[in-house]
Amino acid sequence: MRVLYAVALLTVLLWSPALSAADSSGVFSTPRVVPDGGGQAGGALTTLVTLGLNDPAMPCFNCVFGASQTNLGLTLPLTWVNGGTRVTVSVLVDNLSYRGPAAFVYAIRQGGRDQLGQIVQRGQTLASVFPSTWVAWFRVDLLNTPGRYTLEGAFSAGGATSAVTVPLVIQ
Repeated sequence: MRVLYAVALLTVLLWSPALSAADSSGVFSTPRVVPDGGGQAGGALTTLVTLGLNDPAMPCFNCVFGASQTNLGLTLPLTWVNGGTRVTVSVLVDNLSYRGPAAFVYAIRQGGRDQLGQIVQRGQTLASVFPSTWVAWFRVDLLNTPGRYTLEGAFSAGGATSAVTVPLVIQ
């Protein structure tokens, strides 16, 4: 367990400088005590996808100093946004047992959840992951076509995919 903590902490330290890069994507994790499932329980689940205005200091783990719990800093999640705006899409994944290559993906689809249409914008970043809590981020210019959309965040690894969706309106 100490090795896992050290590797996760090293991952955070190595990826933190990359957070200020514009027009990019990345993945990093925070140390987490994973429940002992004896290798049987777990998998990985996408828990959150957000879209917020671009801020080079976010997302970040443990950026609320003095907090008693591990925390995640995000810009205010938006569901209504102006087209052509620079945004950061964040995808949060809770990985209990998977080790190996993985893909973090975001997609914006035409239509609401009940009428999903074509993907009009998409991004993907690859990483080698281990049991921990992960966040992938994408700094992008939002498409400039007003309408109702669905924002999807997904994690694909080991032949399985976990995804979440939220509504998005571009004006």
